[in-house]
Amino acid sequence: MLCLVLLLLLVLPADELMQEAVRRRGQPAEARALLLQARAEYRARGDVVAGEQFATNWARVEYLLGETAGAVAVLHWGLSQHPHDAELQRDLAILRSQLAYPTGTAAPPQPGFRSRFGELDLFVLTMLAGLLACVAVTLWLTVRSRWAYLAVTLAAVLVAVLVGIRIGRHREAIHDHEQPIRVLARPTVLMAGNGPSYAPRLNQPLPAGAEVQVIGTRGAWHQVQVYPDILGWLPEGSLFSEALREALPPPGESAPRLR
Repeated sequence: MLCLVLLLLLVLPADELMQEAVRRRGQPAEARALLLQARAEYRARGDVVAGEQFATNWARVEYLLGETAGAVAVLHWGLSQHPHDAELQRDLAILRSQLAYPTGTAAPPQPGFRSRFGELDLFVLTMLAGLLACVAVTLWLTVRSRWAYLAVTLAAVLVAVLVGIRIGRHREAIHDHEQPIRVLARPTVLMAGNGPSYAPRLNQPLPAGAEVQVIGTRGAWHQVQVYPDILGWLPEGSLFSEALREALPPPGESAPRLR
């Protein structure tokens, strides 16, 4: 059995290692060995591979190893490159529901209407709107019928909606760049000031995997906002760094939670 596991570690890519680990859910030691190898491959390839499915599978490996916080961080890394991917958003929503935030705080809300459209979706819709507008204007100039007038109105509304979506997403991108979302690597007390001598801001620590918005930095402390509007300070070492591949901690010693 051990020889078979070692052989699988040598020949299977990360995705297949994860699938094999799930098939071996009844053998925790063998499953964990496969997951650890899959995790190492995802980390090693993270600089050159950045597809949606890559981030999804990597996050699932982190979760199966008992690292919910690491899984949340990986999903944010994936969404930073593919912000409109439905599968990444869905997995993040599932993990958010498993975190116990202190009273008065919560995970950020799911993306709104604008985030449902990918770049390809907007391109196709824009082309259709342009085609509809051309046809509608031509009909209105030649026929002057009520239907042609309605078609022109519909095309104008569609173009206005698409322009609004693009403007809104541009503003969101600027806001996210100026005040990025960071993920807590471990349970941490939110402080009222930038130092350990200040009083706690909440009645209990923020959980590992909690998402906060960084709005400022002073020394080794970040001023953050926890949804909906709680301000406080966290030490730099409590947050996953943006260099995610180096920042993820080693997995815990518990057996993998496989389903």
